[in-house]
Amino acid sequence: MDDIVALESCKSCSGIYEYSWLGWTTKIFAGIPTTRPYKVISYVWGNTKPLPLICFSCGITKTIPMESSLKFWKIMTSTAISGETIWLDALSIDQSDPKDIAYQIPLMGETYSQAESVAVLLPSSDKDAFSLLFRLGELASIINTRKLEFSRNEETLGGQDLSQVCQDFWSLLEEFESSLHKWTYWQRAWTFQEWALAGDISMSWEGTSVDGNITHVKFTVLFAGTLMAVYKLKFHQYATIKIGCTRGEAPRKFQSLRRLFPDERAFIPEDMVPEREAQFDNLMSSLRFGSALGLRSTKVGNKARFEGDPPIHESFDLNAAMPTSPVQRQMERMVMVLNSFGTTRRQARFEADLVACWASMCAINYEYDKNDSFAVALQKVMNVLRKDYGVRIFNFLVNTEGASGEIDLQIQQYATAHKQCNATNNHYFHGTPAFSGRADTAIHFRNAITQSSTRVSLNSSGVPIFTVGNGEIENPVLLDDTKATAAPIIKCLSGQPDTLNFTDVLENVTGVLSDLSPDQLKSRMIVVIKLGSKPAIDADVALRAWVVFSADTNLSQCFIAREGLNGTLVIAQPSQKGHRLVAYLTITDQFSGTHLVVADLKGTIDMTFVTPVRGDQVNSANLDDRRIVWRVDLEEEEFVAY
Repeated sequence: MDDIVALESCKSCSGIYEYSWLGWTTKIFAGIPTTRPYKVISYVWGNTKPLPLICFSCGITKTIPMESSLKFWKIMTSTAISGETIWLDALSIDQSDPKDIAYQIPLMGETYSQAESVAVLLPSSDKDAFSLLFRLGELASIINTRKLEFSRNEETLGGQDLSQVCQDFWSLLEEFESSLHKWTYWQRAWTFQEWALAGDISMSWEGTSVDGNITHVKFTVLFAGTLMAVYKLKFHQYATIKIGCTRGEAPRKFQSLRRLFPDERAFIPEDMVPEREAQFDNLMSSLRFGSALGLRSTKVGNKARFEGDPPIHESFDLNAAMPTSPVQRQMERMVMVLNSFGTTRRQARFEADLVACWASMCAINYEYDKNDSFAVALQKVMNVLRKDYGVRIFNFLVNTEGASGEIDLQIQQYATAHKQCNATNNHYFHGTPAFSGRADTAIHFRNAITQSSTRVSLNSSGVPIFTVGNGEIENPVLLDDTKATAAPIIKCLSGQPDTLNFTDVLENVTGVLSDLSPDQLKSRMIVVIKLGSKPAIDADVALRAWVVFSADTNLSQCFIAREGLNGTLVIAQPSQKGHRLVAYLTITDQFSGTHLVVADLKGTIDMTFVTPVRGDQVNSANLDDRRIVWRVDLEEEEFVAY
């Protein structure tokens, strides 16, 4: 096939592109989609070059970035049937026109979400991924075909072992999750939004596949996973079909499924669901289960009218109505995409696209420039979210100079759900750290140690800070002294592990230290921050927090402060421009993870430690919330941290 493509018609002569090959016809939008239904093509660009497209009708030649004419042909024939209309980024966006790129990028979220489906063309290197998803789809289809057996709680004898099919499904899903980092398609930034916002997905492979194409894989897999999770929650130990987990483990497995196959029509992000409501559903799933799984629409019987529950497969709707409020829809989408974006590390041609790929999904209107660094692009988006949309996004680490209190470059590490390191069922914390202010202890401890000592320079208007008058910075401990490191953390640790639901989190902290090199450890120190009581009844009565920062920090210049962006307590120090932040204070609880310390304008700290619960093992001693109310003195003089 010559490296040139002939079109039947083009934008200039008909307002749309049309490609035909041996009776197979595909139409391509010139610009944003104007009619429905349509499909979107998702693929990896690879090493592109200018590919000429010649129009038979008017003779005009246009070039697009494409690896080869063979790649273009495979894309054109990756749809299910001939004659369909598609949106293709390399052609539907005029890649030679910066204005069209800037216009369409913020609209891409709607382009993908409004498509009938997304046709994914996996690159040749991802053969194993295609084979795995083909098998996963086969297992899901078997489960869905036998959906009535879940409602009857009775496995049909004589057929394929349904329990084994269910267990194989979850095993394959775990293999898929652990292998994402190896596959090219899931390494790319822009392919993420196509995968995440698709209402449904069909898949093909650039190589010669003996399996053929995979159709409706997203809906098929999600329906099977939801069917099994709801079944386990409702039947608990009485479930005769053994899906491969306990009731307490089912929500964790299901959350992994939701992150791998995000769907805003089916699910509500956990940050938008009250934690206690989700816990109630976990414990009382025979009455209701929706919040435990984050399902947008569920059906249960009316017990007051002696109405029984509907069959399991009819008790949920994966194509539910979306919220009517545009603001709520945007917030839900942002939380969903950031949570899923963190499933693997992404790459892009331009650093700015590592931000633009998810910001455009959420229709965040900012000044996109492909030449921006990652830090500059992130700063632009964070400023819009906070100032224009009023979104509260917490920072956990200080890694910039000039915007030390404004931007955390590790935001994607904290905008994805954290698995609780010392939970015996490996469950995820409710909500994501960037929006809840709570992180997993081991993950945060590791991030604080391993982040780069070099700060990225940015320009900002600064963040106001107010000195805390009744606080004390205690003596530091270098992290290369592993035994001594435990002492400061113990001072700041609340709760007693019960070994049934939670092990001692100190074991996980020690595990982090043992994984890191001596050079990494000796470059960091841990410091306990003592926040005095008010009124001080006893000189030893204090709230203690911990921070990790560079070992060469001059502690004699440091002081405790409250920053004005989110109200978190920080360590700050003077700088050439004025002041800068050094670290964020955190408090750790055995059951509830590691929390940022937030104070209001009067200096009041009001924290509630909510213990995660599981439906199969309930320790009544851990069910009660534990609340800390404290007060620090805030001095009136205002400084600005840059």
